[in-house]
Amino acid sequence: MPRLRLKMKKTLLFFAASFLHVVVHAQAPPSASGAQVDHAQGEGAPGKKAPKRSLAKNAASPALSPAEAKGIDELTSRVWEAVREKSAEKLVDCYDIEKRFDTAANREGNLKRAAILLENGINEIDVLEIPPYSLAEIIHIQTREQVYIARYSLLPKKLLRLSYPNKFGKGGQRFLIGEKDGKWHIVTLGGQTT
Repeated sequence: MPRLRLKMKKTLLFFAASFLHVVVHAQAPPSASGAQVDHAQGEGAPGKKAPKRSLAKNAASPALSPAEAKGIDELTSRVWEAVREKSAEKLVDCYDIEKRFDTAANREGNLKRAAILLENGINEIDVLEIPPYSLAEIIHIQTREQVYIARYSLLPKKLLRLSYPNKFGKGGQRFLIGEKDGKWHIVTLGGQTT
């Protein structure tokens, strides 16, 4: 009986997330579709293109409120500052980590991964929508009944993609981002980035 209840709950959450996604995107104004907004940041090295930042949206994505757009812009500015200075410390300061997971070991691991990412030469940052299938999984994780299991530090609302050139053309890493008290952060799960 408990297994059946759990299965029904998962199915209901999946359909609720899918329905919410369809309703929200169906209400998007036509002006929300669109073009990438390109903002060159910082000083490029001689002979190199300046890195770019864009708020990439698909035609069905809802428009951002002015407060959300400002918060996301502030987060991307902090990330660009970390990229320009190749400062893993500044990048990790953009993370939102729950107090119970804010340990020296987690910080050291986050700093090592951030340093490796910054060595790749980030040249583009995009803000993207979270795909509906991922959103359903996020809602499932956030609504688990077991308290001792890790949840996301914030409810993820968008994706932040950091891109860099590699031998195959373009590589990168995606981070979930969310808002807390009007300020946007990179979301963590158990003190680690997702």
